[in-house]
Amino acid sequence: MIKKFYTIPFVNKYQVISFFLPFFLLMLFVTFVFYCQYKEWKTNFEKDGEEILTLLSNNASLQMREAKRTDSKQLLQNMINSSDFNKNNSEIKKLMYISVLAENEKQNHIAVISQQNQKIGIHYVDTIADKIMPTYKRTITMHEIQHSNIYKLNKDHYMSSFIPINDKKGQLMGVVGMERKLNDQFYFLKELALQTIFFLLISFIFLFIYIRKWLNKILHPINKMMVGLNEISGGNFDVKMDINDNKELQGLMKNYNEVVDNLASLFYRLTNTAKELGTISKDFQLTTMEEALRQMDNIVDFLKINKELQKAEKMNAVGQLAASVAHEIRNPMTVVKGFLQIFYAKEHMSEEERTYIKLMIEEMNRAETIINDYLSLAKPDVEQSQKVNGRDLANKVIDLMHSYAMMSKGIHFKKNIQQVYIEANNNELKQVLINILKNAIEAMKNGGTITINLYPAKEYGVFEIEDTGIGMTEEEINRLGTAFYSLKEKGTGMGLMVCYQMVEQMKGYIEVQSEKGRGTLFRIFIPLYLSE
Repeated sequence: MIKKFYTIPFVNKYQVISFFLPFFLLMLFVTFVFYCQYKEWKTNFEKDGEEILTLLSNNASLQMREAKRTDSKQLLQNMINSSDFNKNNSEIKKLMYISVLAENEKQNHIAVISQQNQKIGIHYVDTIADKIMPTYKRTITMHEIQHSNIYKLNKDHYMSSFIPINDKKGQLMGVVGMERKLNDQFYFLKELALQTIFFLLISFIFLFIYIRKWLNKILHPINKMMVGLNEISGGNFDVKMDINDNKELQGLMKNYNEVVDNLASLFYRLTNTAKELGTISKDFQLTTMEEALRQMDNIVDFLKINKELQKAEKMNAVGQLAASVAHEIRNPMTVVKGFLQIFYAKEHMSEEERTYIKLMIEEMNRAETIINDYLSLAKPDVEQSQKVNGRDLANKVIDLMHSYAMMSKGIHFKKNIQQVYIEANNNELKQVLINILKNAIEAMKNGGTITINLYPAKEYGVFEIEDTGIGMTEEEINRLGTAFYSLKEKGTGMGLMVCYQMVEQMKGYIEVQSEKGRGTLFRIFIPLYLSE
């Protein structure tokens, strides 16, 4: 049953829940009212019985004090002959019991002293002893009035009540009981139950009609939208809804129509883009979401490959330019630098002239460095990758750059370098680490801390170089590795471009995290060496 409920469409399921939930609450409310009515009736009925029992117990108490406790038969007869009892018998006209506690438990019994439609006399109650005995014993134990549950006898319903009889010292002498017929009261309860069922039935019908009408008004458009979404998944976009006067759903209908329009436009543009890129044939038309998602993946892969090709072509162009420029400029510069060094070595030159020549030599050295960077692009090191001890390489680079860092005030190194073996070109990786460490030092003109870490991560050895320098914006990070883009005043951008190219040739990659004013973190991922 529960499994079948889960297979019901959402709209029908909502209708079922929306109907039965208020009906269930209404039924609970009516049942509660009926129960309260029943409890009130029962309480009043028991209270009336207690008044009669009190009268009987007073009469019985007087008789028991005058009689012997063990002479139950005589006691019963005295109560029958009592003027008070006979005077109230016309009002009571119910079945009465009396019991006397005797010293010998075998003499304890319950006997009838009056019964409706019978003459007053002594009758034993063996036929209903099992129905009233628990209440009788409970009265003796609790020393207070007790009422039995309602029980049926000869198609009639009864309730028995008992009251203890105490002497002047409060000692229990006996028990007086009374049985009352409940036919009239049960007729009232039956009428109340029938009225309750009738009320629930009428409420059920009206509630069903109202909720069905209301739910159809609300859920019909929603059901239509769900059908429309199924059509959209099949490529049919002609499922727009007519906006009606339903204020609760007008906004939802408008949003649904906008979604349909946007999806139709997206499919159209996606189809045209796929045709232009050649991922689908000219006469093909996208119709399903699955096809659209597949084509989006194809377009993303195409753009990614195209970007890599453009980057490779750009690098090739830069490399060719580097080769031609380097060969044309390097020889004349070597000659000029040689003559400047000769002039600088002469003794008859003034200090001012020496300063000028020294400055020219330094600028020639810088130009030579730029030319070497270009040559690195034009003729990358063809040395094959090999097993490299990453810890030894990192320590050598730190020792090499430590003296360069000493030229700036207040720069400190922190390192946590693990033993990691990687597969790389030793010279190129050393050049990459030196270049990035040099940039980190130059980014901290007012001093700071450089942290170098080396650790394995999955299939890579990771070099981390973090500084506390000026940092970079997101836009500046995205432009790193681009030719002729540099954040340094006299930089060319060729150094990082060469670093990116070398790392990619080693089948690794570089990640950069930075925040303006907080510093920069470079992560260089190099494949781990896997022993054969």
